[in-house]
Amino acid sequence: MLIQVSLEYFLKIIIVLFFCCNSIISQNSLQIIYQRFGKTKTFEFYENDKLKFKLNGELFSHKYKLIAMQDSVIMLENNQEIHLNQIKAVSFKNLPQNFHRYFFIAGTLFYALNIANSNFQGETTTIYERPVYITGAFFAAGILVYELNIKHIRITKNKIIRVVERAH
Repeated sequence: MLIQVSLEYFLKIIIVLFFCCNSIISQNSLQIIYQRFGKTKTFEFYENDKLKFKLNGELFSHKYKLIAMQDSVIMLENNQEIHLNQIKAVSFKNLPQNFHRYFFIAGTLFYALNIANSNFQGETTTIYERPVYITGAFFAAGILVYELNIKHIRITKNKIIRVVERAH
């Protein structure tokens, strides 16, 4: 009986500490909000996420890990502080990063299986047109999916970029 009572109090203390500590620890997020075709789209980046961005007046983009975020300033892994109004564009990937590789693998396997099949049938190893076209189509689909996967958002007056502090 004494063990059950102490176990109840122990569980209650753990639950209270969980909710108290959970509200103390909050994670900031960098939100990009814009409307397209009448729908509001929101993309979020959290601390320790990689962010690829282009600054105003610069030709090339930068890719750094987000370390900390405050009201209108983000801190990067190279101890550089950037104000949100300096960011010109943000790039990121929508789909899983390995999705386009399946098309390259499928094209390579199709061609390899075609060569193996012709060898098993006793034919000489020759290059036929149709398997080359199909393999090329798989490779082109892989390149297309890779390029469509990368989302470029140019920050304009209609797009909102802000740091949001999440309190649980």
